[in-house]
Amino acid sequence: MSVATKRAEEMLLGFERRVKNKGGGGSYYSGGGKKKYSKPKADSGIKNFTAAANKKPEVMVKITSGSKGAKSLQNHLDYIGRNGKLSLETNDGEILTGKSQAKTIKERWLNQDMINGTGTARQTLNLVLSLPAKTPPDIIHAAARAFAQHVFSDHEYVMALHTDTKHPHVHLCVTMQNREGQRINPRKNDLHEWRVLFAEKVREQGIDCAATKRIHRGRTKKGLNSTVENISKRGGHSYVTAARRKSLVESL
Repeated sequence: MSVATKRAEEMLLGFERRVKNKGGGGSYYSGGGKKKYSKPKADSGIKNFTAAANKKPEVMVKITSGSKGAKSLQNHLDYIGRNGKLSLETNDGEILTGKSQAKTIKERWLNQDMINGTGTARQTLNLVLSLPAKTPPDIIHAAARAFAQHVFSDHEYVMALHTDTKHPHVHLCVTMQNREGQRINPRKNDLHEWRVLFAEKVREQGIDCAATKRIHRGRTKKGLNSTVENISKRGGHSYVTAARRKSLVESL
């Protein structure tokens, strides 16, 4: 892939926010370290942009909470497993059922030193992955499984499919710490990248979808920098906006 094409992809995916990179933003792992998983495919930017233009459904990947301690973890697992009525699927593909499933996972992760039972720091990252109503639940389930295997292959996690609401969705509970002892520290751009990767997995299941930012969907007001917005209101010229447009046109 040429440098120009790569820049165009980055901008269409929403990863390039400034004309010049000012650095910073924090590391994916607390204490530093590169991500273990591969980035979105080379054509994801174009596919996302096209899907958004065609008003295809947007995927959702949302961080809902985090468990701080063994008791909090067990309560969350009881919730996503509906107190044993729904099965929990582990990262190894094991299916756990019954009222003891939450306790089994909690004790397993404690024995593996993947969580701290009494600490005050967040021990798990709790996510919800979904698509709009009428999407077949098995599609969402399969895509969520592939997403978790891609992004969290070096973590312990469990997932549960919920179909008792208008929008079928998957709850994913992931240990903050991986097997090397590194703790993930996801930022806003990481969450967007997760959406892009989840959309890839959904498309692999035969459902066209998008994982775009507001600007790609023609909704720019909320995400507009206040300084740039004030310049626009006064009828002034924003060098940031002009440079961004020029850069995208040249890249394409």
